[in-house]
Amino acid sequence: MFRRLLLIPVIINILVVNLAACGSQPQQAPQYDPAKKYAAFLVANTAYSADALKSAKEKSTRDGYEIGPVVYYDPGTKDFEALVTKLLPSKQIALVWVSGSLLDTPNIQKAIAAAQYKGLLRYMPVTGPSNQ
Repeated sequence: MFRRLLLIPVIINILVVNLAACGSQPQQAPQYDPAKKYAAFLVANTAYSADALKSAKEKSTRDGYEIGPVVYYDPGTKDFEALVTKLLPSKQIALVWVSGSLLDTPNIQKAIAAAQYKGLLRYMPVTGPSNQ
């Protein structure tokens, strides 16, 4: 019984050391092949946007784009600058799909212009109870 009790602190110590080692690894940014062009997706976080995202990914693949980052935003978001920064991590992003409410479009366009993005923009309006 005493041996089992001694094992508990040893096991806890091993777990703490392993978890600390896992948490200290810096998250690496995705690597983009400079020879390819990528599509990125800014999508409203609604039940109705899943089909729009699927369609946009399929269309992008048919048009020769690799699938890049997907960033979701909550309906009612007013400041898109941080989201656009996450969306455009590389100059290889040649196409941005925006799937959300048309009411979000002016704020999204303002954030994209501030990021000095020069690639293509495509919009896929999403309607539903949360953004009508």
